[in-house]
Amino acid sequence: MAGIKRAAKNTRTTTDDPLADEAHKILRRYIERLATRIHEKAMGIELYSMAVERICLKGPALAYIISHDGLVLKTMSRERLIFRFQLSGRNKKRDMKSRLMIVLAKICSL
Repeated sequence: MAGIKRAAKNTRTTTDDPLADEAHKILRRYIERLATRIHEKAMGIELYSMAVERICLKGPALAYIISHDGLVLKTMSRERLIFRFQLSGRNKKRDMKSRLMIVLAKICSL
């Protein structure tokens, strides 16, 4: 889905065709609906719903945390989790989700 989304956005920005713009909007809408459905079904999983409540994240960032540090979510407090994943940094312009994604990208690029 990410590749298709990227290609649609690239086509929309490189051409002046209104059809490309409409295709990009439709694709973005379908991706948002699919993400909402996945999130609703995942809320039935105890560890996922606990992580959503404690860290206030959802989506790929939360899936990464659960897959690598799932047991930590049960034992640590919200403040310790924020400190562990370096979500309270000097940059106050970014929200928690974007700071976590930057940290994960740096880790994955090593």
